[in-house]
Amino acid sequence: MRPVLPILLLVCLPLAGYADHIIGGELSMKWLGKPGSYRIRLSQYLDANATSSGNFKDHEIVYIFSKKGPALMGSYSLSGQPLETIPYKNAACAKAKNLSTYNATYVADVQLDPSQYADPGGYYAVLERCCRNHAISNLADPVDIGMVFYLEFPALLKNGVSFVNSSPTFGTLNGSFICLDKPFTASYAATDADGDQLRYSLVTPYQGYTDGNGFITGDDTPRATYPLVTWGVGYSAGNAISGSPGLQIDANTGQLSVTASQTGYFLFTVQCDEYRNGAKIGSIRRDFQIPVVDCPNETPPTPVIKDNGVLANALKLCEGSSLTLTADDDPKWAYQWQRDGINLATGKAASLPVSEAGVYTVVKSFATKCSVDAVSSGVRVDVAPLPGVAADSVAPVCAGSPAILLNGVPATGSWSGSGVTGNRFDPDKTGAGTHPVRYTVTDAAGCRNWTTRWVQVMPPLRLGGNLTYRVPRYNAVQLVLQPSVAVATVRWSPATYLNDPGIPAPTYQSGESIMYTVQAVTPLGCMATARVAVQVFDRLYLPTAFSPNGDGTNEQWRPANSERFPNCELAIYDRWGILIYQGSGMNAVWDGRYGQSVVEPGVYTYLIRTAPDEPLLSGKVTVLR
Repeated sequence: MRPVLPILLLVCLPLAGYADHIIGGELSMKWLGKPGSYRIRLSQYLDANATSSGNFKDHEIVYIFSKKGPALMGSYSLSGQPLETIPYKNAACAKAKNLSTYNATYVADVQLDPSQYADPGGYYAVLERCCRNHAISNLADPVDIGMVFYLEFPALLKNGVSFVNSSPTFGTLNGSFICLDKPFTASYAATDADGDQLRYSLVTPYQGYTDGNGFITGDDTPRATYPLVTWGVGYSAGNAISGSPGLQIDANTGQLSVTASQTGYFLFTVQCDEYRNGAKIGSIRRDFQIPVVDCPNETPPTPVIKDNGVLANALKLCEGSSLTLTADDDPKWAYQWQRDGINLATGKAASLPVSEAGVYTVVKSFATKCSVDAVSSGVRVDVAPLPGVAADSVAPVCAGSPAILLNGVPATGSWSGSGVTGNRFDPDKTGAGTHPVRYTVTDAAGCRNWTTRWVQVMPPLRLGGNLTYRVPRYNAVQLVLQPSVAVATVRWSPATYLNDPGIPAPTYQSGESIMYTVQAVTPLGCMATARVAVQVFDRLYLPTAFSPNGDGTNEQWRPANSERFPNCELAIYDRWGILIYQGSGMNAVWDGRYGQSVVEPGVYTYLIRTAPDEPLLSGKVTVLR
């Protein structure tokens, strides 16, 4: 047996201020997707006028027993959730009759051991409380009458195999009252996650073992049965509210109906049994107390529902979109919108935004006085799924690259976005950056869906550095052409005279003039190309001194390799800047004379241009004696 969890210590408060604010509720269990994992949910319906911090609990204890024995299997503390206000369709009457209801929900996720829950007889979960409202009209003596929230569920293991099952779950409760002598209907239908067959019946509520003498909350004592309430004269499970007809339920749909013939406060219980393969496997019960009041006979005109000013009947929505239903807007009317018969907490205006499927109705009543209300015809809203849409991801592209093809499924869709023409994206139209493109598909019903892809356009690749190098013959120089992206690879072609043609800055070694093509490529394929010219030139070797003294040695001054520079121009100036010699080509030879005389010893300046398009060279030469 699973160990029993610690039970909250309860302070026994006076009955009038403690539990008679609870007017109904139910238990449910939802399978959470793995063996033995369940969410236990308790809903308690509270009279908001009698609920206070002194009688509202933040936890409740639910006990689980095996039917065989019976025997305690465990106890579980359920945590209270924020209170929810249950809307009434006729707010003016609810206010006039002082009707206000809360839904208090308590939840716990529990792990049950399937091997310990294998008895074919099944199990039940229970919570006992005292006491019911003292003004219940259809009980023999409603004072100090307890209540029991109860569900049954099957073994979790059958023939060694996990048995998957969630209990049925009752639909959302409306804030309800019944007008005397007026037909009343309400849906007490449940849903079942497993698709089991559901059958409904009206049963006698449990009274349980709690009382007003200190035993306010039930304990972990195993009980084979729970005492039932004692009906007043003329009342029974099948006639909990007298009328013509009296309270009855459709066994297949869970629809309650009655035309009540007596005012008062009436208790009833709806039991929903679930069947699988013809065998009953579980059961839940909703306990509730509902007032029958004498409503004034004045009835407002029947409302009609419109969509965009047109009478609505059946409408279609695309998933994710919405429309607005409207009724005739007039301050003297109050409205309560319903979806599938359930009052919408936010539906109290003359218009209602709609985004979910369902049958929508609007209840119209007087805004400032209680009266019989009027209900519109239902408007069915269907929600169509959006068409499926998918698109290939787009690899990063380089600025300057050709337009790329965009692929989407189905092929009937269209692309849009910056740089998009048809089904192609042109990076030249966007420039560098990350750009969104959208693929949109519209189906035959007009529903539209889309998906977005992001295209990264890389900045253009550039090569930076000198494109021309002048290199003296027999010299070496480093050629530098750096790519703007560090991870780019670089290749120089041809490889002639280079120490490494695969780096951005190879060394040109002694050679001839040459033109290199340099190409850089990034890992994404972005490319840049440049051409680098290496121009090799010969140096002009010039003596620094000569002695035109007539001794036959070193009598003339001339470039030592002037034969390589047939177009050179030579000029020599004295220290005052006077041109004293000028020559060209092979004849550029100075014998140290200015006019007919040998110049004085000293330092003279020369200027030489080796070719018309070459820079001017300057230097000093010393005349010796």
